[in-house]
Amino acid sequence: MTNLYQTTFPTQNPINPKKYRADTYINPFISTFAEIGRLRYNKRYLRTLRDLRDLRFCRGERHVMRRKKTWIAALFVLLAATGMYWYHNRKIGLLDAVNPAYWVRRWTGEDLYDPATQRLMHGNRSLPEVAITIDDGPHSGTGDQLLDILKREKIRATFFVVGIGMKKRPDLVRRMVDEGHEVANHTLTHYRLTKLRPDQMRREINDNDINFYRITGRHLNLLRPPGVNYNSKVLDVAKELGYQTVLVNVVSKDFDDQTPDYIVDRTLRRTENGSIILLHDDRMSTVMALQRIIESLRREGYSFVTVSEMLAHLPRPVVVETNAGPLSARPRIARHAASTR
Repeated sequence: MTNLYQTTFPTQNPINPKKYRADTYINPFISTFAEIGRLRYNKRYLRTLRDLRDLRFCRGERHVMRRKKTWIAALFVLLAATGMYWYHNRKIGLLDAVNPAYWVRRWTGEDLYDPATQRLMHGNRSLPEVAITIDDGPHSGTGDQLLDILKREKIRATFFVVGIGMKKRPDLVRRMVDEGHEVANHTLTHYRLTKLRPDQMRREINDNDINFYRITGRHLNLLRPPGVNYNSKVLDVAKELGYQTVLVNVVSKDFDDQTPDYIVDRTLRRTENGSIILLHDDRMSTVMALQRIIESLRREGYSFVTVSEMLAHLPRPVVVETNAGPLSARPRIARHAASTR
């Protein structure tokens, strides 16, 4: 029969096996204190085992975590290096790169030209040709020097001109046309078309064409919205007025007052077959970079075309009348809508 007041300690101390304790207490008070001591003893023993287990676990976990952190850091460095390389050498924008719909359009050839909106996005990727487009002119000084370089290199470019600039330097506009360059519409005041009502958009585009006609007797058929900012309303108005909207896929960032070395390096890294290169008319760094860009692209086997020529070289050619050519020829008064073969 079990004595309720009897409490027995373990016969062997698990921490020190050589030390035995086999005491029995009959006195209930002593037995109570003994029970308390036994519980405390067992708690200390269990706590010791738990600490040892946690210590071994922590050591192993610390080693595993250290290895994980090393792999994570190496992966981060690899991703950062890959991202930097892609950013400096990318041929497409980030949003397009992660957009599955873009790759579907590219696979089907629909990423070059959209006939529904008359929008040129890229030239023919199977032809080693590029189009140099120069925005925001004409400006005194830099505009003259850009034309001098193009004439010396026998390159024809496409100038997207602003109406208020044409009024100041109509002689530069005439020189552009006379030397075989195309002149295109960049609106009257360079105001963002997306912030205007449709009637205001029409006025910005039409008034610029009127200024060009007064200077050359010809019309503008190509449009680039200022800042390349556009939406469906801008595209609808441009199509309604008979324009081809021209986008860009190689941005030199010369508008950020970059050095000529930066402009050249960025342009060359991102150029591919059918690229539309964006430069600006009002930067001396662009003047210093243009010669090097032309020479480097020529060494790589590229030829230079105007935007209307690029449209005509698409897999599904788009015919647009050019306004380039000597002004002594008969003025082109009537506008001709673009047609697709």
